[in-house]
Amino acid sequence: MFSAGALWMGEFDELLAQAAEQDAGDSVEPSPMQARMEEGLRGAISVRQVPGGYALTAFDLHRFAAAVGRSEDLVVALPAFVDGVAVVRVAVEAFARRFVQGVGVRLLVVPDTVEHVAANAFAAMSAQRIHLGRGVSQLGEQRCDLAGVSPRLARREYSVDAANARYCAREGSLFSDNGKELVFLASPYGERVSLPQGVERVAAAAFADGCEPPAVVDCSAALARVDARGWDDAVWKCPAEAPAYRALRKRGVRLAGPFAVELDGCWYDFDDEG
Repeated sequence: MFSAGALWMGEFDELLAQAAEQDAGDSVEPSPMQARMEEGLRGAISVRQVPGGYALTAFDLHRFAAAVGRSEDLVVALPAFVDGVAVVRVAVEAFARRFVQGVGVRLLVVPDTVEHVAANAFAAMSAQRIHLGRGVSQLGEQRCDLAGVSPRLARREYSVDAANARYCAREGSLFSDNGKELVFLASPYGERVSLPQGVERVAAAAFADGCEPPAVVDCSAALARVDARGWDDAVWKCPAEAPAYRALRKRGVRLAGPFAVELDGCWYDFDDEG
């Protein structure tokens, strides 16, 4: 874990490189900060045996925050190995509220060894950015309530290792299936939001809660399914030929075509003949 003031991703890459050198066996004199961190690690991490390695079942951020003397803007790299055994899963209880409440995390790094992250494992964590390693192949639904964590979040975004075969990230938003499924849209949101091009499916937890939802949502004719319901009160500018059009209309979403305009709080739609 590193304490971060203003952290750029280039600096983060350098820190990861330093950690890799130490893991490779380089002789590095421990610093006072490292000594405090090692002291804070004792008893803070719990694991259980699962097929292929260990599942992380407890990660006490309060101990780490105490070790570095601050409780905000922390950069946390989860352990890839515990006693030489790979950590391949993150359990739902790993970041229980009692372990993370009151600690602000700027960047949480899921190591390359992890393959599976349980649904809502990050729900109680105040993490601004979550980085997925190359090995993550199954990420359970991760609800995000910006106002429901402590300290309260102003934003949530994702990044993904370029070698990950299942997930990718663009401008802080998380996708799967080569960009066809929107797993999470980086928050917060403006009054008008355009779903990224190429998105065919919107996952149930794709939109963050605890912030102002958009009034207008633009989407393309490729949109086929919207499982997220948090923005059903918005006006969706959705082409009638989009496969999702009928399902959205059936559940009461206000739909407008590509030629619709808003004037003084009223919406007017036009067909191809004007």
